[in-house]
This record gives sequence, C-alpha cells and structure tokens, in this order.
Amino acid sequence: DATVIDRIKEGTCIIPNLNILDEGTSHKINGVRLLGLGGDIVYDRLFDHGKAQGLVPGESGYIWSTMFQIVRLLQTARETFDKKETRIFCAYKSLGKEALIALLASHVNANFCVGGHVHAPYCATFTHWTTQDAASWGSWIETTITQVQDNWAQVQTDVEKCCSATVRESLESAMEVFQTVPSLDSMRALWGVVLCDLELGYAIANLKNHKLGLETISTGMRV
Repeated sequence: DATVIDRIKEGTCIIPNLNILDEGTSHKINGVRLLGLGGDIVYDRLFDHGKAQGLVPGESGYIWSTMFQIVRLLQTARETFDKKETRIFCAYKSLGKEALIALLASHVNANFCVGGHVHAPYCATFTHWTTQDAASWGSWIETTITQVQDNWAQVQTDVEKCCSATVRESLESAMEVFQTVPSLDSMRALWGVVLCDLELGYAIANLKNHKLGLETISTGMRV
C-alpha cells in the first residue's frame, strides 16, 4: 500500500479524478479548507517508519502515521490558517474512537473531522459534548497524551541522533501539542463525521449561503 501511495504522489502512477490528501498538502474549495493525515494510529510505531522504502511509512498491506507526519501536518495547518475558512480534517480513524485524532483536530483548528469505521452500516455525526461528560473526555485525552510522552521518552535519544537540528526543533514543537488537554470550547464546537463502508453508503457536504449542510446516504442494515 505504501509503495502505491508513493507512486501516486510522485506522479508515476496516475488515476483519473484521484487526489491525495496528506499531511503536506491542503486544498481549498469555496472557502472550505481540507487537511489530512493518512494511515492508522499505532502508538508504538509513532517513531517507526517500518519497512517501506519511500516516504509513506508502513509495510506490506499496512500504513500507519508517524510523528514526523504529525509535525508536517501541524506546519501545513499553521501555514494555511485563515479564520474566515471552514476547516475539515480528514483522518483514517474516527474522532470518536481515537483520542489522538481528537487532539490533532483541535490543534489544526478543525471545524469538522471526517474519519471511517469498518462495517458501520450508517454514517454518523456528533460532538463529544453530546456523547460524554467533560471529565470523561478530559481523562480520555490525558491518557493519550501520557502514552505519547512515554513513547517519546523511550526513543528520544536515538531519534535525535538521526535528525538534523531543524527536524529536532520541529519534533520538540510538535511534542508541545501533547502537553495540555484542549479547552471545552473545542469539545463543543468540533463536529465528527464517521463514514460507513463505501458499498453501504456515503456522505455529501453541501455549501450554500455560507452554511455547510450534510446529507448521509445508506443502503441500511438487514432487519
């Protein structure tokens, strides 16, 4: 999988109407800014590129995200920030299932976060404010922050030996994200959209009169 994605990004493999959205790219469509982070979230591989030979980390049939991609995502988000835009952050996992995605969505100033879930028969929309209390949400985020900090402490010396001064500074800057829990305003304002499997349904975003609407289509589940 990593090899195929690398070829598409390099332009050696061209698929009509297919555009790659990753940590280093951002697209603007009628006032809507798209940001993305590809790959699974695996905490003990955040600092592991795997066996992939190209820029995309992973191994045969499996791609995951690394801290170096997160660094680039945060840079892209800062460089493209415009408070007049609506920002949609697209990720592999759902905002509701992965606290790291929720944390990053807050730091890239996303208004919406789109992710998927295997075998879900329906699309879903929610905010954490509507699904859990503030204490539970804060504890959930804190657990992820601690996990990332612990992993970084284990590999920091070895990783920094292999990096340039610029990369080390970028890593240190990115690790500042994993210091505090976002405000409750983020919990209230950030909307999650969970997509179902493609053969089961899809969601359509409609921008009209400065309002972003959402339609979800599903073939349904057997009853």
